[in-house]
Amino acid sequence: MTYVSKILSQMTGIFQPQQKAIFALLSAQMCFSGRARMPNLSRYGAGSAKRLRPGATKGFDFYRLNEHLLSDTPALSVDQDDPQRPQPAILIDSTFTNKSGKHTEGLGFFHNGCCASNNKMERGLEFTLSAGLNLDEQRAYAIAVTPTQNDKSALKVAIDELTTNSEYYLEISK
Repeated sequence: MTYVSKILSQMTGIFQPQQKAIFALLSAQMCFSGRARMPNLSRYGAGSAKRLRPGATKGFDFYRLNEHLLSDTPALSVDQDDPQRPQPAILIDSTFTNKSGKHTEGLGFFHNGCCASNNKMERGLEFTLSAGLNLDEQRAYAIAVTPTQNDKSALKVAIDELTTNSEYYLEISK
């Protein structure tokens, strides 16, 4: 039993078929490059697409999974004994990805910071990433990714993320 499957079995509300499907999808994506579609993932040992699809289409709380993964490691722990040690910080950043097609959920027009024109809106998806920064290791650990909808700005999504999960973020950084 691996570390991730152990944590998946500890999470409440996730039953064994979904645990197996999520574990298979995560392990297949570790060695996969290209479009992450069910038929492509099934070629990399995740099982049949017909078996994986029901477990992947149910809602899954990746925030809780990341919380469990990071709570067992000293990556973002606060050391109260050493006041000289820098405290972890919370980072929030928005990212844009181009997307073609008509039926993608969340597809809209967003600002692309990589675009040469500052005022140009491009069609695609925008996400807000929350991460914990460990200054000793000089690494950031992703905690949550929230998609931006057309009716909200990236700033509004970031504020909602901070207020919704404020207790957890206060455990990481003051």
